[in-house]
Amino acid sequence: MVYVTRGLVEVLLELAADAEPDGANVVLSATSAGAFEPPLDLDPDAPILTHFYLPDAGRSISNVFGVDLGTPPGRGRARFVTHPQGELAVTE
Repeated sequence: MVYVTRGLVEVLLELAADAEPDGANVVLSATSAGAFEPPLDLDPDAPILTHFYLPDAGRSISNVFGVDLGTPPGRGRARFVTHPQGELAVTE
């Protein structure tokens, strides 16, 4: 099961629409369910995707040195990838 906030889904869909006809590849980060107020009806340790890192952040450094400075260490364990010219199906 993948949990994601409604606001993040809306932003990701906008990023995908803006990137059209090219693809989008966005690093995502999660917040534990226990951090939400009011409490959610989930295991407090359940990860909920809540944040994203701009795809272009740190790109010039990454291209030269191969180091991703746009994503803080220990973050970004999920990714949103679009394939605008690919199969029209949702994947996990």
